[in-house]
Amino acid sequence: MARLPTPSTAVRWILLVVIVAVLVSVGMVHHNRLQAEQEALLDRIAQSNASVAQLRAKDLSPLQQEIADLESRGRTAEARESALSRDYRTYTHSIEIQERLVRAASETNCTITEMRCNGPNPADALSPAQTG
Repeated sequence: MARLPTPSTAVRWILLVVIVAVLVSVGMVHHNRLQAEQEALLDRIAQSNASVAQLRAKDLSPLQQEIADLESRGRTAEARESALSRDYRTYTHSIEIQERLVRAASETNCTITEMRCNGPNPADALSPAQTG
């Protein structure tokens, strides 16, 4: 079997210098890319910090007042709805009683001369938005 020729010492040094130079240049390119990425990220962090500072500096009292007003209106509407539901049940109960009385009177051949219903007054029928 034939032996490969051994490179001379000068060729070995040249190969060593070329390999070291390639490794150093690859390392430097990688380092420069990481530095550029780090700078870009630091710029983004600085922009985010500025945005956070601007948002924290905004006056939220008008929004908080509007929220409080809306919550108050919501509570008022819920109370009005509750009152109307309660009155509706009262009115329908009164009407149901009258219907039973009319049916009982017709079954027993009685004449009803007068009957009154405790229904809503005209003022009750109007909503607060219509009256005010």
